[in-house]
Amino acid sequence: MEFKFYTDDNGDFIVEGVASTGSVDSSKEIVDPMAIKNSIDSYMKYGLIKEMHERVKSIGKAKEVYQDELGRTIIKFILVGDEIIEKVKKGIYTGLSIGFLPLKSIIKDGKKIYTEIKWVETSLVDIPCNEDCMITSFKFNDLSIDIQEDLIELKDSQEIIEIEDVLEVKQSIVEVEDPQHEKEEMTVLNELKSMLSEVLMIVKKDIESDMEEMNSKFKTFEEESINKSKQFELDMVKKYEDQIELIKKEYEDKLIEQKVNFERVLSQKINKSHASVIQQDDDFIAKKYQNNQSVKALYNIFK
Repeated sequence: MEFKFYTDDNGDFIVEGVASTGSVDSSKEIVDPMAIKNSIDSYMKYGLIKEMHERVKSIGKAKEVYQDELGRTIIKFILVGDEIIEKVKKGIYTGLSIGFLPLKSIIKDGKKIYTEIKWVETSLVDIPCNEDCMITSFKFNDLSIDIQEDLIELKDSQEIIEIEDVLEVKQSIVEVEDPQHEKEEMTVLNELKSMLSEVLMIVKKDIESDMEEMNSKFKTFEEESINKSKQFELDMVKKYEDQIELIKKEYEDKLIEQKVNFERVLSQKINKSHASVIQQDDDFIAKKYQNNQSVKALYNIFK
């Protein structure tokens, strides 16, 4: 896309260009166009425009941001400061680069894709991280100047803003071309600090919740183990008691059976002995008193 500069009816110096495309940059990373789209409203609240990702001083303010049919993010902004405008006119700054806070990302086909971000600022840079955001031409008062496209690998200083970088802004008073932009910048930084504090609180609560859940699970496991151990002991005791009771019952049954057998044998022997004695008595009486019918009759009565 053409990188355009012009003055509008109000005399403001306007810049239009591609801020992001969703293609792979020199860091082998991709910012999902939907992540950019979802962050446009929050970005436009302040619409910060920076020079080479300078953290304190602003050089402009975004007027409009939209995505075209190719999913490219187009930005139009006011640029202030003669020195900055001269750098653009002379081709020192050849592209745009967005600064954002990474919130969510995935790894796909060896590339890191940011699926959720907080768009913080847009910078004029000499070498953009995304080659699709290079300046190919600019227009100023209907004067077109072609600029050679040089694709140079971006150094680490042009990569995305990390949270710790944002929080390292010095709290001293600095001179800026637009005090209102400084105030807006400090407001953004305060919001970022507040957001980071909230994130840390959420993480802390999550960790505490996880620890509490782990302790609860461990306590439950310990109690279950103790209960299982006690139940095992009870089951073993019950098992042995049942076996002892079974053995006792079998022994008692055998004793009863032996007692019955013994009594039956004893009874048989007693009866047999008694019959033998009676027979002997019969024989003795019959032989001794064979001629005395009176004695024999009396004996039979008593027998």
